[in-house]
Amino acid sequence: MLSTEIPPEICAMSFTRGYGCNGVMCPPGTYNELGRQTTKNNACRSCPDLASTQYYGSLQCGMNSQKEILTTFYSELNGANWNDNDGWDDVGASVCDYSGINCASGTDSVEGIVLENNNLVGTVPTDIFKLPDLMEIKLKGNDITFKYDGIEDAGNLVRLHLSDTGLTSIDGISKAQTLKYLHLTSNNLERIPDELYDLVNLEDLYLNYNGIQGTLSTRIGKLTNLKSLFLFHNKLSGEIPTQVGYLKNIETFALAENHMSGTIPTELTSLTKLSILALQREGGESAPGVGGPLEVKTAGEIGAGFSGSIPAFDKVPNLREVYLGANSLSGTIPRDFLSGIQDKSVTIKMDLSQNNLVGTVPESLAAFDSLKLYLSDNKIKALPESLCDQSNWMGGEVASNGCDAIMCPPGTYNEYGRQANDQTPCETCPYTYTAEFYGSIECIPSNTGDYSEREILRLFYQSTG
Repeated sequence: MLSTEIPPEICAMSFTRGYGCNGVMCPPGTYNELGRQTTKNNACRSCPDLASTQYYGSLQCGMNSQKEILTTFYSELNGANWNDNDGWDDVGASVCDYSGINCASGTDSVEGIVLENNNLVGTVPTDIFKLPDLMEIKLKGNDITFKYDGIEDAGNLVRLHLSDTGLTSIDGISKAQTLKYLHLTSNNLERIPDELYDLVNLEDLYLNYNGIQGTLSTRIGKLTNLKSLFLFHNKLSGEIPTQVGYLKNIETFALAENHMSGTIPTELTSLTKLSILALQREGGESAPGVGGPLEVKTAGEIGAGFSGSIPAFDKVPNLREVYLGANSLSGTIPRDFLSGIQDKSVTIKMDLSQNNLVGTVPESLAAFDSLKLYLSDNKIKALPESLCDQSNWMGGEVASNGCDAIMCPPGTYNEYGRQANDQTPCETCPYTYTAEFYGSIECIPSNTGDYSEREILRLFYQSTG
């Protein structure tokens, strides 16, 4: 790569065909398909950004500077010790032959840097933002420092994946106005800066498993193009702002495992494109997973999380999964629950376990062909027999185990609150113990007065085996 001037005596030689130094190589800041002028019709053309070609003989704008930028990138990020560095230390290789580098179709222009879990160590040089066609940066799972100075120069950047890189700040991110997909899961972020909400083109935002504190800003309503919002397992508190009603394109809204409270706003349950709503375990993390065995709530979990009544979800035709378990929701399940879903043949998954729901399970749910309905550990008094005939419910378990596959009947219990499979039958409560409601995960002492000697011995035997 020549960066110094061409000697005049060479420019005067006959092979230049009278075009002087341009007949040898196009000068910096210019280019053509041959890298030099050979006829009057293929003159060296100026690049829009004169600084984008720093060397003589460029075939395209930015080509030589691309190699220089990536050479610095390799050097600054411990390239010699990467898990995969094929091509990077080959001075004759095209940048498109470097492992982890994707080029735009039919060109030698860098479009993507994809080097996830590759043992990159160090500070990412901000010169990568000068790559003219850069659309994606994926550096997940590396020990790097990432700064946003100059990110506005990456005018085509739509995808930035920096999960599990130890990030502590995203200050400056607002300059990346073209971003659509931002993945920052499993980092050390403690706050969401207001400037994040200026990224109005965002479609996917992943901020799971950080340490984000505070409340969810009312500015969330600015992200009207958002399709997926993931804020699992942080330290967010307060109520969901009503401005979520502006997220007309949202399909997945996931704020589970935080410390949220208040009621579920009607604005959220009126979003017609919503498919997945995950707000479970705002009152704690006693449940290891949806549909798995349950643990009795601790004193700190009782009364925590979302409260108020269960929304009917009668205006959400695309809803497929709702997770509201381990909160403090109360009242009955609405008669028109899930009535907004027109296609009753699709599989629907609903987790309402470990709340304070009372009354009867709506018989109208029998309209659904395939429903996974988790209701254990509430205060439900009745389960219509018609629901126990739904052979495809609970993954087909209702066909084998009837009503027990939905909830254990009163007087019985197990750690699931239902018969999850053939190995987990609902068990009868021990003598002098009772389970008043459907879906119990424990039995409590019944009010039978003083125990007789026989009863005491029986209880002693049961507790000691």
